[in-house]
Amino acid sequence: MLKGILSYLQLNGVGPVKELCFEPNQRLNIITGDNSFGKTFLLECAWWVLAGVWAGNPVYPGENAGKDDAKISFQLTAKSRSKEKRETVSYDWERQQWPKTSPGEDSAGLVIYARVDNSFAVWDPVSGKAQPPVGAKKPSSPLIFDKKDIIEGIIEEIPGKEDRSLCNGLLVDWVNWQKTPDSPFAALRKILDELSTVSQEPIKPGEPVRIPGTKRLMPSLLYPYGIVPFVYAASSVQRIISLAYLILWTWEEHKIACKETQKTPHKNMIILIDEIESHLHPQWQRSIIPSLLEVKKHLNNELNIQFLITTHSPLVLTSIEPVFEEETDKLFHLETDDNEIVLKEQPFLRHGRVDNWFTSDTFGLRQARSLEAEKAISDAKDLQQKERPTKDEIEKVHKRLARLLGDFDTFWPRWTFFAEQHGVDL
Repeated sequence: MLKGILSYLQLNGVGPVKELCFEPNQRLNIITGDNSFGKTFLLECAWWVLAGVWAGNPVYPGENAGKDDAKISFQLTAKSRSKEKRETVSYDWERQQWPKTSPGEDSAGLVIYARVDNSFAVWDPVSGKAQPPVGAKKPSSPLIFDKKDIIEGIIEEIPGKEDRSLCNGLLVDWVNWQKTPDSPFAALRKILDELSTVSQEPIKPGEPVRIPGTKRLMPSLLYPYGIVPFVYAASSVQRIISLAYLILWTWEEHKIACKETQKTPHKNMIILIDEIESHLHPQWQRSIIPSLLEVKKHLNNELNIQFLITTHSPLVLTSIEPVFEEETDKLFHLETDDNEIVLKEQPFLRHGRVDNWFTSDTFGLRQARSLEAEKAISDAKDLQQKERPTKDEIEKVHKRLARLLGDFDTFWPRWTFFAEQHGVDL
């Protein structure tokens, strides 16, 4: 197992689960499951053990948890062998909180969490351990970004002293990088190109522009039909650009912090992404994960990136068939067993067509059709089993099928043969 990644997470008596064990692999980990089964909950807990703070509201013990039941156990495969032991944290009922100290430099690599509400969180084990200025209200890291923070930056107020910038934000950094030789802008351009959909609208930076009501330059995107300021770009484009920016910004700031403290940069990064398909067109859902796996070559080829990603999308699962490797990747499914939520590792089977993923164990649909079409086909099959179906019954079912099924539906040959065998002219 590679150093600096999450290798084990067990939750007991926490939130909706009685007991759940998560053992991610070293590269790509996909987590699926129905709504309200705990995909986001699992990522929130993973972020907490990696960064030492909650990105949003803390999780709490389940309503039936006893005093000694609520526990979170985890193992981080880190640089120091002494850090590889499994650690267990029990909920402090008296203080109503999880008593955990902030992680140290050896506990994990860089961590980036893209939350489903378009907020982000970043943990840098080097800059995050630096002493904040006297009078600072909060530590420098982890940093929790809402959508505005990503764009505008984060300013820390220090009473009696000049405020300091913890992050300039996408708008300022993009323009500054674009105007500065030997800046990270070349890498940003390559990452955006890597993450672009294969459709006719790649993410291509244009020249900075000004928009009415502002006095500063604004990043822009160059499309075949013209230039679009970043703030007017589609939500999907903004989310992907924000993710690309934070990955690059985190890496660049980490290198600077290591140089200032005379430390060696970490070679590990953990990226958590909740509902990766959020806002994305099917074209993009088919390419986003394979593209993300290629991002590290634009940062440092020696950088190891572990992905923890949740999804509801069969297209996302289809997209990883060519890149999934049994040695480094895993597929997980949250489901219920005897009215309890459990996490099961599933064998990764290549289903080929996206509709086959719909009807796989991962998504569990009976058919890759509408509910009405599914019921109509079920009734048609029942009629086919009938000993003496009447002409009226066949014509009645056929009218439903004609209304609900596409012209090239695979059920038609079977149905038309059956109808003709019973003297019904379709």
